[in-house]
Amino acid sequence: MMLLSSHLVMDPAIIFFLIAIALFPILIWLLTNMSPDGKKHKARNLQNKSKAKENHITGSLHNSGKKSENHITWSLYNKGAVGEYHVAQILSKLPQNEYQVINDLLINQNGQTTQIDHVVVSEYRIFVIETKFYQGKIYGGQNNDYWIQNIYGNKYQLRNPIHQNQKHIHVLASLLRDIDPNLFIPIIAFSRHASVNNIDNQTIVYWDQINEVIQTYQRKWISPEQAQKTYDILMTVNSSSPENRELHVENVKSQIARRKEAIANGRCPRCGGKLVLRNGQYGKFYGCQNYPQCRYTQTT
Repeated sequence: MMLLSSHLVMDPAIIFFLIAIALFPILIWLLTNMSPDGKKHKARNLQNKSKAKENHITGSLHNSGKKSENHITWSLYNKGAVGEYHVAQILSKLPQNEYQVINDLLINQNGQTTQIDHVVVSEYRIFVIETKFYQGKIYGGQNNDYWIQNIYGNKYQLRNPIHQNQKHIHVLASLLRDIDPNLFIPIIAFSRHASVNNIDNQTIVYWDQINEVIQTYQRKWISPEQAQKTYDILMTVNSSSPENRELHVENVKSQIARRKEAIANGRCPRCGGKLVLRNGQYGKFYGCQNYPQCRYTQTT
């Protein structure tokens, strides 16, 4: 037996065979992860894992059937529920005697719905927060309707959150006529999983910076009575029934369809003006003929 063992150990062919078996999984891993197709597969896996985590949390929240002290209401079909959940936890750490937080605010105005991730009411300002839970590199311009998400070279479009929040503030200002419109502070909050590039806007922060930004506003502009009235009004109009949730989803789909139809017909989705091909610093793009009154742009 000893002679047989020595023979097996010393046989170069057997040694080569064993080394090949040991290195084979490493070779497969390198081919899978370093090739362009492998990177795409990895990007898809990241998105799928994020989606699975999102579904797990939204399902748990939806099935609990409870409202927290901060009036957090969740929908199973809310795509951004994971990010909103984390930001709601962060906002709950604000001093409760100074700030009142409303999460997942849904407003229905004559069939037109608006969903706002978070509103923080205080005597200092009214903070309107749009939460984003993305990965990869994020870049775009303030006037672009869509920004770009880049994950391992794969590019995806996302709606310009600055425009989203501007519309949210417009809706809130129409409801809260006693509040000076200048007292609404927009905040766009990204997770640290994303790297936000080439976007010059002071209202874009990371989740862990939100409370710090809010608490930099220390001058009181709103009376305690006004602040409480504002909170009460928003809680009254907050309509988070399943019917309104479904209506909101349908409204969003209709808006996207109308926008695509306008662009396909060479028309600006904002004002209806003609889209004109222009040359810019970073290449060609389509801009509205009504510039500078309308600053809509679309990449080629």
